[in-house]
Amino acid sequence: MYETTRLAIAMRMSRAALNLTQADYADALGITKSNVMRNEKLSVAVRGDTLIRMVHVLDKRGVSIDVFTEMDEVKITYRGIRPDAAAMRMCRAALSLTQEEFAEAIGVTKPVVTRGERILGNMRGETLTKLIQEMHLQGIEIDLASPPEGVTVTIKRAALEHIEESEQGSELPGEPNWQYVPYTEEEREWNKTAERIERESREHMQQAWDQHVQTLERAREKK
Repeated sequence: MYETTRLAIAMRMSRAALNLTQADYADALGITKSNVMRNEKLSVAVRGDTLIRMVHVLDKRGVSIDVFTEMDEVKITYRGIRPDAAAMRMCRAALSLTQEEFAEAIGVTKPVVTRGERILGNMRGETLTKLIQEMHLQGIEIDLASPPEGVTVTIKRAALEHIEESEQGSELPGEPNWQYVPYTEEEREWNKTAERIERESREHMQQAWDQHVQTLERAREKK
């Protein structure tokens, strides 16, 4: 399995998980948009320093990349708001499909995919079931049970081989054809607000835990 394929798919999926444009993703990693565009193509290798930066920066945003545990898999874990929406965006990004193509692939309409992918949207239970089942048939596993309040999407060898074969000699869909980017300024602002709320929540939980530990330590000292 070509390493360029796995790393390109990992970059596409992690960007989709966070619902970022190529420009925003590049800013987050401290690289240029052209670097992101090239690295998301299967024929271009991701530099080692870029990969290290990806792992570090994305982890702070609740996204973990695992291309090391299994040499013929790509595993992306997302922790945050609307994990079902993130799962749909990641699957579509991995397969490099438009919303219309992806809707046909899982047996729903394009508006269903559009609503399902938006952070401010919603996904019906039957749509989620179709998504999980159809992706499983293509070698993509969606695990909404691990981690809690998150999702792990694993691209298996069969799916990697299919993606590699289907994209041979073809260009990766550029923007704005990748329709999982924010649609309106309201959604973009909501995304920023959601990130801030999530960050503050984590900080609050950490402070509460630190206080709990300190209380236990003081109790031990008194004994």
